[in-house]
Amino acid sequence: MIKAGEMRNSIIFMSPVDTTNAIGETKRGYATYATRKAFVQIIGGARAVAADLDEAKQQILFIVRYDSKVGAVTSDYRIVFSGKTYAIENIDNVDFKNAEVKIYVREIN
Repeated sequence: MIKAGEMRNSIIFMSPVDTTNAIGETKRGYATYATRKAFVQIIGGARAVAADLDEAKQQILFIVRYDSKVGAVTSDYRIVFSGKTYAIENIDNVDFKNAEVKIYVREIN
């Protein structure tokens, strides 16, 4: 288990919100759901070149303490960390003990 002192980075969970515009189209947006302290570890990355744009994407592991709000997070949510937005790829409630949660994410634009 990660020690509390190692969870020194703030992350923001963003929940999906669907809205309808004036012509009836549904648009997906995100609203702040919760802010938590997390342990952060870069676990990989990729670099892509398309249309003369060189773009790097990071894969990161966030570890947070479990609580009822974190327990309700799904892969539809987003995480904002250090000014970048990440899509959730996998959520692991470690050993189903409701003590800590590992969240694997990839950077999105």
